[in-house]
Amino acid sequence: MRSLTSRAVAAVLALTLAGSASAACSGDAPSAEPRLPASAIPHVQVTGIPTVADSASLVYPVDAYLLTHDQSIEFDQATNLLEDRCMAQFGFDYTAPPPNILPGAVTDSNAPRRYGVSDAAQVARLGYHPPASALVPKKPDISAAGLMLLTGNAATDASPSATAPSRYADRPFPTGGCIGQARAQLTAKGGSANADPVAEQINDQSLALSEREPQVLAVVAQWSQCMARHGYHYATPYDASNDQQWNTPEPSAKELQTAGADVACKTQTNLVGTWYAVEAALQRQMIAANHEHLNQVRAGITAQLAAAGRILAATG
Repeated sequence: MRSLTSRAVAAVLALTLAGSASAACSGDAPSAEPRLPASAIPHVQVTGIPTVADSASLVYPVDAYLLTHDQSIEFDQATNLLEDRCMAQFGFDYTAPPPNILPGAVTDSNAPRRYGVSDAAQVARLGYHPPASALVPKKPDISAAGLMLLTGNAATDASPSATAPSRYADRPFPTGGCIGQARAQLTAKGGSANADPVAEQINDQSLALSEREPQVLAVVAQWSQCMARHGYHYATPYDASNDQQWNTPEPSAKELQTAGADVACKTQTNLVGTWYAVEAALQRQMIAANHEHLNQVRAGITAQLAAAGRILAATG
């Protein structure tokens, strides 16, 4: 099982908000599929492989088309400010929950653990256990009317087919609620409140495809042999990190020892450097096949971050 981290939402309201607001955002890009299907992507043979011990600082080609975690926070902060203003216009005293800040999260590529653990200092403390995640902010108190205004969704368990009114409190009802209106304002000149589907699929598909590559298969086999010499028998790094015996509140001494050997074997075989070089080559092929679409995605990210920056700057 791979450990890919998607951008976390900021509040317990997230499931309600996502369905109602994202569809209403004028800036959201339509769903798209990569133009180069998996079956058409040839094998790669990479030369000049870098030596990489810790994967935390790796940057992937597809990262240029995905918001970094810091950029997501900036966009969410600007969205929150616009939401709060919108709600106040309708007489609601509302403060949106702050963005959820995840330690070590850079982009959706989840470089720190994309190929399993690789940080020797971290595994010495945590083994295969993940670093502590940010606390989810407490759900704000909000009435049913306020939730409808916030999300644009009037449906309830009692009235599942109810729709939002055209006006509320003598004002036009905001399209998509205050969240939808805020996101639409920030993406009016490009960008999207959601990650681009082509970029996301490249991010996921390149990892899956890399596992079939001869150079990756060879280095994983070398890592497995190294682990066996230390008395640990796993076919892949994912098998080691997902071993059910580590499913404990705190890491055991055995887990710390196993994870330490795991990282040492990765360093000895240069597993991270090899796997990264192969996967990056696969991503470049997929990006080249979708360059027109992805160039628009990158321009949209620039536009939405500029809009977010203006909102944040105006509020000091």
